[in-house]
Amino acid sequence: WQRISRAAFEDVLHADGASEPAAPLAQVLEDAAALALFAVTLGEEIAQRIERLFANGDLAGGYILDQIASHAADELAQTAARLFEAAAPAAAGSAALPYSPGYCGWKVAGQRPLFAALEPGEIGISLNDSCLMQPLKSVSGVLVLAPLAAHDLSPAFPCCAACTTLDCQERVAALKARLAAG
Repeated sequence: WQRISRAAFEDVLHADGASEPAAPLAQVLEDAAALALFAVTLGEEIAQRIERLFANGDLAGGYILDQIASHAADELAQTAARLFEAAAPAAAGSAALPYSPGYCGWKVAGQRPLFAALEPGEIGISLNDSCLMQPLKSVSGVLVLAPLAAHDLSPAFPCCAACTTLDCQERVAALKARLAAG
């Protein structure tokens, strides 16, 4: 991860229309104490292993490994947030959460300006023409350190209507539990 100022991140977020006008992430930024761009990956080996399982007809094994790897990549993003949080202390009750292109009103095409600013090629992550990351089990975005209340948004934004998971609600609940545990 690398720190970024709010003004510089807003340039990344809004480059080439990469963000919807009424986006939850824009509201979270209003209370941000610190920001950092990030990228994490499980690497190409796991993606190749998943492909081999499917190619060899082991659909169940391929599916299970794919799901485990997806969860592990998400956990890497959460770990990056906790490390950033520890490195950039803020007021009590603040926490860092990762936000990625494709979610919270930040269009998938937002990967392009994000990658231009972060340059994650040094850890082996690249983008294809449709903004899909290679290796597949990679996550990129921005880490936002802010008071818990800033992350705890009602899913009433226009982009929330198209969301099929509302994972944000689970992430905030987990964050509340972690902060309560001390």
